[in-house]
Amino acid sequence: MPPDKDYCNMNFDASTANKDLLLFKETHSVLNMGILLENHSKPSQGFNHWPQLLCSRSLCEGCHYWEAEISNAWLCLGVTYNYRHRTEKGYMFYLIGRNNSSWCLEWDLMKFSVWNNNIQTVVKGNFYKTVGVLLDYAGGSLTFYGVTNTMNLIYRFLTTFTEPLYPAAMVSCGASVTLKQHPE
Repeated sequence: MPPDKDYCNMNFDASTANKDLLLFKETHSVLNMGILLENHSKPSQGFNHWPQLLCSRSLCEGCHYWEAEISNAWLCLGVTYNYRHRTEKGYMFYLIGRNNSSWCLEWDLMKFSVWNNNIQTVVKGNFYKTVGVLLDYAGGSLTFYGVTNTMNLIYRFLTTFTEPLYPAAMVSCGASVTLKQHPE
C-alpha cells in the first residue's frame, strides 16, 4: 500500500467538465445523467466532445496516490497532459487514452483495459469498486490497483513524462466517479 504521505486529495475542475456531467463538490463526485451525444450535424471538437473532465491539480514531480470509487458502467480513469485547447483534428483524439498525451484504465461493463496512443490492451481481472492510481512522475510509472482489503495490481504503464499531468475521468451515461478523500 502506498504510504500516507503520497496520498493526494483530488478535486474535479468544473470548468473542464462536459455539459452532460453533474458535479457534487461536497462529495467530490461526478455523475453523467445525460447521453453520449454524437451530433454529426454540428460536430463538437476537442476535449469537451466527450463526457470527461480533469482534476484541478497538476502533478509534475514526486509520487502521488489517489483513489476513486467507480460505478459498474463505461468509464475511464487516468492522467493527461492539458490538451483541452490544442487544435488537433478528429474527436477521437480527445478521448482519454486515445492519444499519446494521455493514459487510462477503462471499464466497459465486461472487462478492464488500458489505453495509450489509441492502443488498447485488455487486462485480465474482475471489476473493482475502488481503483487506486499511483503516479511516480520521475520514475515514469503510472500504476492502477483494484482496492479491496488488499492492493491488487491491475496494470502499470512505464514511460517518460514530459509535461505536468492532470488526473482525468471519462464518465458515460449512468456512470459515476467519486474521488475518495483521505483524512489530513
